[in-house]
Amino acid sequence: MLSATDIFVNPSYSEGLGISVMEAASIGLPIIATDVGGTREIITTDKTGILIKARDVGQLAEELCRLRANAELRKKLGGNARILAERKFNWDKITGEYIKLYASLAEK
Repeated sequence: MLSATDIFVNPSYSEGLGISVMEAASIGLPIIATDVGGTREIITTDKTGILIKARDVGQLAEELCRLRANAELRKKLGGNARILAERKFNWDKITGEYIKLYASLAEK
């Protein structure tokens, strides 16, 4: 479903890390998301996406119009988001981190 879209919008009022935002980043979608929870770990405005204030419908509309009108910005944000997702949130990295954690706990 995500691959059929041009822009991913996550106007959440509260969030943990935001699995849906990570999924959108992993396929290179430009993302607009509210600045709640751990979304900042994935989105940096105008680098890997666009953060907006929660409940600010006007800002959401402005940023959506800006992205819709700027294919180059969409490509840049989506590409940067994908690179971040591959580096920071890939399963090999996550698995390696868990192995290190469990090994350190086993030593205690």
